[in-house]
Amino acid sequence: MDQALIDEAISKIDLGKWSMSDERAFMENLFVSRFNSFLVVFSLFVTAGFANNFSSFKWTVFIARALVLTIVWLSLFRAYKKYDRIIKLLSGEAAHPICQVNGLLEIDRKPIQKRLAKLLYFRASWVMGVLTPAVCILALVFAGWAIQVGLLKSV
Repeated sequence: MDQALIDEAISKIDLGKWSMSDERAFMENLFVSRFNSFLVVFSLFVTAGFANNFSSFKWTVFIARALVLTIVWLSLFRAYKKYDRIIKLLSGEAAHPICQVNGLLEIDRKPIQKRLAKLLYFRASWVMGVLTPAVCILALVFAGWAIQVGLLKSV
């Protein structure tokens, strides 16, 4: 592409119209699409791992795919960190709807419910960005190890 066309396109961008809410929506869509892609890649790797014909080296297929899946997870983790920071930032702004909804959720809670909620508190984004990928990667490593030691049959 011609540099003049790029410069012209950049000059037409109005930065005043982009808000943190827009950024949150953009990062949320990016994060969720990367999570869905991660799950598709994981399911393909599991299927291909059990469907291959490498009877003596099947375990290496699982370990190699766990390493590739770890690389795929890095892009998901980066999107998770950005999204999580944006949510934390917006949760601190009293005028933003995220903060107001959080305040509304606290109104009807009794003290014991508030303590229990703090004890059991987790973010769904953490489950999607950290816990699920870790479990998937460990599942591939475990499958490779189980095939190597004979717990799973290598057909």
